[in-house]
Amino acid sequence: MRKVILTSLFLIPLLGYAQTEIPDSIEGKELNEVVVEASNQRTSSNISTYIPMARQKNAAADAISLLSQMAIPQIEVDPIGQAVKTASGQGVSIFIDFLPATAQDLQGMRTQDVKKVEYYLHPTDPRFQGAHYAINFIMQKYEWGGYTKVTANKWFGVNRTEGEVYSKMAYKSMIFDLYADEIYLTNRHGGTASTETFRFEDLYGNGPQTIQRTSETNSSLYRNNSNDIALRALYNSDKARISNRISYSLTNVPHNDAVNSLLYSSELFPNASATSLKSSHNWALSYNGNYSYRFSPKLSFEAVAIYTYGKNKSYSFYSSGKDLSITNNASEDAHHLQINPRLYWRLNKRNTFIFYLASIQNWNTIDYSGDSPSRQKYNVGGYSAGAHYNLSLEKWDIGGEFGWVWERNHISNSRMNDNFPRAIAYATYSPNDKHQFEVNWNYSKDVPDASQKSPNMLQQDELMWYQGTPTLSDYSYHNAGLTYTWLPNNRWQLSADGYIYMLGNRCVTIYSPTAPEGTMLRKYVNDGNYRSGMLGVSATANSSEVNL
Repeated sequence: MRKVILTSLFLIPLLGYAQTEIPDSIEGKELNEVVVEASNQRTSSNISTYIPMARQKNAAADAISLLSQMAIPQIEVDPIGQAVKTASGQGVSIFIDFLPATAQDLQGMRTQDVKKVEYYLHPTDPRFQGAHYAINFIMQKYEWGGYTKVTANKWFGVNRTEGEVYSKMAYKSMIFDLYADEIYLTNRHGGTASTETFRFEDLYGNGPQTIQRTSETNSSLYRNNSNDIALRALYNSDKARISNRISYSLTNVPHNDAVNSLLYSSELFPNASATSLKSSHNWALSYNGNYSYRFSPKLSFEAVAIYTYGKNKSYSFYSSGKDLSITNNASEDAHHLQINPRLYWRLNKRNTFIFYLASIQNWNTIDYSGDSPSRQKYNVGGYSAGAHYNLSLEKWDIGGEFGWVWERNHISNSRMNDNFPRAIAYATYSPNDKHQFEVNWNYSKDVPDASQKSPNMLQQDELMWYQGTPTLSDYSYHNAGLTYTWLPNNRWQLSADGYIYMLGNRCVTIYSPTAPEGTMLRKYVNDGNYRSGMLGVSATANSSEVNL
């Protein structure tokens, strides 16, 4: 394997001068030491650059672990959930050499090859696909050759075993990636203890009742076996980039079982033991294509195409005492299609326009069997179109985005369509390479999950049923935030931020005694508004010497 390595070496000589001694003439004077420290972190109005230290790269097992080690002040890293967000909770897109990174790419990264990490605010580079917050890893380039990374982990107590293989090969303008993993988990120590109070108007014809139900797990078994395999071929040149990725995932859960003891405060229900047996089998085959072409320094085009087909099967059996048994099984065919073209026009050094279209379509057919058989068809999707403008000045970046969304919800015999605007405005300011300010605001709507709209009513236990609401409406939100970042030197980082979040006509869960025999029914409705806010400061001190 041969790598092309560019190394820069800076020498700061310390020079001493001497001459023939002349008594009572010139008194000797010791020169002070001159120390020059290179900066490994700096910022501007829309980008902050961080150079990881060797000890951080060596200690990190993957990309997320490296971000956690670096403690970049503008982001929050969850190494357990493998998630990266801004301090205000907004999603951060992750790229490797300006290419969208999958979870497999992040796990398979050779962290010793990371040259620097860039954090972007509202980038206008077409390779970032319209993301408003982005992390970009700049990696050591391979002229040809590559590497293979093998990882194995073993947990005791819950009996979890993981194995991963990631292989990367480069030849001229082509890069090939192969990823495969297997996860096996057995846990016999799970369980819950809960106490619920139910108030019924007329339960089983016995009039008003208030019942306290206490449940505690006596034994449980959870077993999961999952496999993933992915292959990507990437062509990258000065003008064009074409990425094609095919992946397959399989998750098998043969056991999600529990035996609980049940205690009731009413004589209507004798104390009993409840058995819950659940299992599932899911697989999906996916294609992810990314295409970009630069027509000129001022005009470029980028598009993303994703298609996924999957089959999901689930089985559920619940029994309590001698008289109650509930069987709920489901088999689902799922199709997902997403197409996102974007046109980037850099009018001059200061003005950039981005025009975008997007289409997301989901087709799902679910066959329910057991005690509540039915067939439900979901045709849920939407279209959006809009434009983004950015003004870049010497120390300022000011911009905004405005678009319109058309949404379609066809669930069995229910039809519900909606359309609404979405808007974003922001400004960033950096007086020098140590200070950065950002203020932002955005408005849009959240869309309820398909499960929250399912019209099928299913029984959960002896007292509870649940059902979705096909007429559930979208709910609008506003949020605004202000962030300040200070990078005084290589050893200190500080970030202060605040935000306010306002949600209108939100989706909430309600319980009503309207299920069969007067039992409880859990549903979803639009009701009320929600407000939240946050003020926070984070600081990191690094006492280690900086080695470049």
